[in-house]
Amino acid sequence: MQPLKILVTGGNGFVGRQICQLANRQEIHTISLSRTGQPKDLINDSLPYVEWVNADVFDLDSWKQHLIDCHAVIHCIGIIEEKPELNQTFERIIFESARTVGLAAKQAGVSRFVYLSAGAGAPETPVTYMENKVASENFLRTLGFHLSILRPGLIYGPDKPETILENEQIQHLLNDPHIGVHIRPNRPLPVESVAKVALLACTKYLGEILDVDAIEHIASQHV
Repeated sequence: MQPLKILVTGGNGFVGRQICQLANRQEIHTISLSRTGQPKDLINDSLPYVEWVNADVFDLDSWKQHLIDCHAVIHCIGIIEEKPELNQTFERIIFESARTVGLAAKQAGVSRFVYLSAGAGAPETPVTYMENKVASENFLRTLGFHLSILRPGLIYGPDKPETILENEQIQHLLNDPHIGVHIRPNRPLPVESVAKVALLACTKYLGEILDVDAIEHIASQHV
C-alpha cells in the first residue's frame, strides 16, 4: 500500500505549520509549499516527514510536480489585510490562489481537497475578504473533489500571542446573555483543533461544510 502523501499550501503559516507538525507525528509524507520554505527555527530533522518547498504558488512549474501521487491538498493560503502595492489583494491571495491550486490538483488527479475558509467575519472584517472566501468555495465545488470546507472564526494559539488575548476577551463576552448568543456560532477555536480536523478530512469525508460546531465536535472525538 502506497504511503499517504499530502500537500499543504501555506505550510509554514499559523494553521499550516500546525497541520505539518501533526501530520509528521502521524508519519504522513507532507509537502509544505510556501514562499519562504522551511521555518528558520526548525532544524533539518525536526520534522522528518515534512518536505519544505520554497515556491510561489502562482509559479506552477516550480511546484506542480509535488502533486504527483498526492492523496489530498490542504489549502491554507490567505491574508487578513491587503497590501496592493505588493500585489497582495484579497482577490489574488484568497481567490486566485485557491483557483490556481484547485485546477493544478484536479489536473494531477488529486481526489480530496480541504479548504480553510472562514465563518462570518468580525464587524471590522472587510466585505471583500468574505466575498473572496465564498467565491473560492464556489469555484472549488465545480472541480469534483471530495471537498471539505472549514469555516472557523477566530483561531488562537501560542504562535500568535495576540490571538490568545483576543480569545480571552471574547470568552468574557460569551458569558454575557445578551451578546454571547450572537457570537457563539463563530466562537474562537484553538489552532490544534482546526489543524486536526483539516488533516482528518484528507482521509475521511467529514461533510462539505464544517462550521465551528462541527470542527469542535470532530476534534473532541479524535483526541
